[in-house]
This record gives sequence, C-alpha cells and structure tokens, in this order.
Amino acid sequence: MVVRQDDNDGCRGSGRAGQRIIRHDRSGADGCVDQPVHLADGHQASADVSALSNAGRFVDKWTANGFDLLRFATIPAPDFQPPNTYKGTSGGGAWRLFVTKHDDGRYTVRQRRLVGVAFWEDPRPHGMDLICHGTESVYDRLRDAVRARWPLACI
Repeated sequence: MVVRQDDNDGCRGSGRAGQRIIRHDRSGADGCVDQPVHLADGHQASADVSALSNAGRFVDKWTANGFDLLRFATIPAPDFQPPNTYKGTSGGGAWRLFVTKHDDGRYTVRQRRLVGVAFWEDPRPHGMDLICHGTESVYDRLRDAVRARWPLACI
C-alpha cells in the first residue's frame, strides 16, 4: 500500500493541518483512510486498511491513441454490496487467474498473469466497470518508455 498526501481528494481531515491522507492501495475500496494515521517526520504515513478483490470478466477490447484498452465488468458476490466508486484502483493490476477446483470445493490458483492495469471507472446500468490498459500497453509501450527514459537501467 502506498499512502500519499493530497489536498484535493475530498476526504475528511487527517494528518497535518491542511492535508488529508488518502489510501492508494489498488484495492477498490474507498480512497479515504478512516482511522488515525501517524506521520513520521512529515514524509511517511501508515495505517491498517481493508482490501477488496473483485471478480469479473473482460467484456470488450479496443485501441485508442495507440493503446490497447480492456473493459472489466465487475461481478460482485450475491450477498456483497460493491463500493459505489473504485477510486484508488488506478495503477492496480488486472490479473487473470487460472484455477483448479478440488473435489472438496476448494480452489487452488495454478497460474497468475498480469493482463492489464486499471486507470478509469465507468458507471454502467449493471454496476461499475473498470477500464484498463491491456498487455500491449503494459508490456510493450511501458517497457519502451522506461528504456527510453532510463537506458542504463535496462542493461
């Protein structure tokens, strides 16, 4: 989890006067830390937060401005009330999990693949969708941008 200070996030006051602490934990939970946060030397903060992992399906893929984009439709469990916003998920990974179901009903993850990075939420009649950069954007465009900016780091 990364906690950052931001004056314009709409959260109630926490931390130092005139600043608010918002959670940036890529969990899908609301972006405000709702408990006391302690600052160390005014530069770092820590707090316990809950996390949320959402199941869903990739329902669309398209290209815009040279980036491949994916639409991820969240599918909450029947007795679960999803958040009304996924603020704080930007930069979080969209993972495809390959699982095995055992005779006793348990599931085991066999393999994980990073297939996207979330950056936008899109309200839909069925709930909130997340828009993600796809594998070409993450593995090709991002890699090329890193190499161009820091060539010696990629040797």
